[in-house]
Amino acid sequence: RACVTAASVIIFSILYNMIQFWTTEVRPHHRGNQTTYHVHESDLGSNHWFKIIYEGYMYLLVMQILPLTSIIIFNTAMCFELSKEKKERELTDLQKKEKRLTLMLLYVIVEFIVCTAVIGFITLCVVMTVNRYQGGFDLYWCGPMIVFSRTFNSSINFVTYIIF
Repeated sequence: RACVTAASVIIFSILYNMIQFWTTEVRPHHRGNQTTYHVHESDLGSNHWFKIIYEGYMYLLVMQILPLTSIIIFNTAMCFELSKEKKERELTDLQKKEKRLTLMLLYVIVEFIVCTAVIGFITLCVVMTVNRYQGGFDLYWCGPMIVFSRTFNSSINFVTYIIF
């Protein structure tokens, strides 16, 4: 079952991201006796509806809503299972180690959700075409916030792995 799930995720990821190959194209630029090549957006990549649907709604669904929802559902089920086991019997040493590992995974998931929520919020603002300066909210500063959020998530995960 795990192999089928992993294969399905890999195939879906490849198909979902293959479209990126058609969003840019390399064009030659001739200047005198020199030719340089520059990457430009293709017709598909510069299409307004493509940006709204693929880079907005699809990204929000596939990269934010679907993963976060599944993580929350599976971790909630795991927490219920842990509490049920605790009520049923006293834990052995192996079960205590497994419980500790499960708690570490829960911490990592919560950290991921918090850090990813920033990226999801910014993507939602872009999809809903929030004006750059609407209500004092400037989307210009969101790019560095996304980078910081991803870097912080990686760093805090490393610290969490060391602590546990």
